[in-house]
Amino acid sequence: MEENIGSAGPALAAHSKDGSAPGQTAASEATAPKPGSPSCSMSDTFNKMTSEACDFARQQPLTAAAIVGATGVLIGLLLGRRSA
Repeated sequence: MEENIGSAGPALAAHSKDGSAPGQTAASEATAPKPGSPSCSMSDTFNKMTSEACDFARQQPLTAAAIVGATGVLIGLLLGRRSA
C-alpha cells in the first residue's frame, strides 16, 4: 500500500502516524496569536495567574482554604441580601 514518494516518504509516514510534524507549520503560524496581540497577552496573563494561584495553594493550603471560604461567605451574604 506504500507508494514511492521519494525522500519525503519516511517523514510523511511518521507524520501520518502520530498526527504531528516537528516545528511550526504554515497553518500553525497563520493561526497562532502574534506577540503583543490582545488575545496573546490575555491568554498569557491568564495562564500565569492560574499557575501562580496553584503554586500559592500548594505552598499555603490553609490560607488558600480560608480565602475560598471567606469568598464563599461574602458571596452568600451578598446574594442573600439581594433576594430579601
